[in-house]
Amino acid sequence: MLNEVRQRGVARVVDALLPGVVGFCAPVFDSDSHLVLGMVSLGPASSFDARWDGKPAHALRVAAQQLSAELGYVAA
Repeated sequence: MLNEVRQRGVARVVDALLPGVVGFCAPVFDSDSHLVLGMVSLGPASSFDARWDGKPAHALRVAAQQLSAELGYVAA
C-alpha cells in the first residue's frame, strides 16, 4: 500500500471499512519532510467517483500537494 500511495499520491478504500463508502486519503508533509496529516475525502459508492483519476482523487491530491508546499515541503 505504501508504494501505491507513493506512486499515486493517494490511498483508496472501497467498501473496506463501511459497506457502500469510498474514501481517499492524501498525505501532507512539512518542511522537514515529516508526515503531518492525511487529508480525507469520503462519499457514497453510488455517487462518489472511485477511479484513481476521478475528480475526488485529483482534487484531494492537488489540495494535499498545495498544503504541503505551503508548509515548506519540497518534493525530492
